[in-house]
Amino acid sequence: MMETPDGEGDDFELRLISTYGYKQRKNVPNKFKVGEALVGQAALEQKPILVTQAPEDYVRISSGLGDGAPINLIVLPVLFEDQVLAVIELASFQRFANVQQAFLEQLSESIGVVLNTIQANMRTEELLSQSQGLTQELQSQSEELQAQQEELQQTNKELEEQAASLKASEELLQTQQEELQQSNEELEEKAQLLEEQNRRIEIKNREIELARAALEEKAEQLALSSSYKSEFLANMSHELRTPLNSLLILAKLLAENPDSNLTDKQIEFAETIYSAGSDLLGLINDILDLSKVEAGRMDVHVGDVKLSDLRDFVERS
Repeated sequence: MMETPDGEGDDFELRLISTYGYKQRKNVPNKFKVGEALVGQAALEQKPILVTQAPEDYVRISSGLGDGAPINLIVLPVLFEDQVLAVIELASFQRFANVQQAFLEQLSESIGVVLNTIQANMRTEELLSQSQGLTQELQSQSEELQAQQEELQQTNKELEEQAASLKASEELLQTQQEELQQSNEELEEKAQLLEEQNRRIEIKNREIELARAALEEKAEQLALSSSYKSEFLANMSHELRTPLNSLLILAKLLAENPDSNLTDKQIEFAETIYSAGSDLLGLINDILDLSKVEAGRMDVHVGDVKLSDLRDFVERS
């Protein structure tokens, strides 16, 4: 399950937005304030909370064929620069190992960077939309101002013609001059308004540049976090495969029973250890391949693959 913040200050609360394998119950709320329940407490402390022995009726993991009670629960706050962006709650049929907990904590940091990047993108789009609106408004007012200038020029021509033909009509000329002066004042007011709008556009453009710089910085942080995660996966795979290979060799030797001094049950145990170790080694190799793909260092070999082999591989995994 994943909760995200809703509101600010005293109205700040976490709201359930998505679940996986979870069945909603009437007596379980979907909103939590900071400090309320384990979700709110994780957001308050900004630290993961692990429940190692959950009651059988605490929560159920459901599928199309049935449901079951988990053994372990972990509540992870998603942070970015000491700000809570979301809280993730996971339930498992098995206990969370230390490696899994460390991986989930690093994953929550990456999710925090991604969520903050999405918020920055949304803010940038909003500023761009405002800038476009102001630009259109400025263009419309510029056209209106140009039309008024043309109209003013036409009025001036008419005044010149009247002055040439009606020199005696001084009163009428005075009246027209006053009208012209009023038009000039309106033109000056609109010119001032246009200048003010230009200043606003410049301010918006500076805000867009700042938002763009912040977005680039967050992208660099995301790339650095991804690099740390890939390096961690590669080191973990190497440290696990060294003792696992020794385990597989010993299990294979026991299963072959060269001295014929083991019982059938012991040979079966050795074969089970070898099979489980091989599956674990394959899983470690898959994790290492994923880290290579994410880091862009995966080699691609083009070839034909049978669908039956692919299906068997998926079932084994």
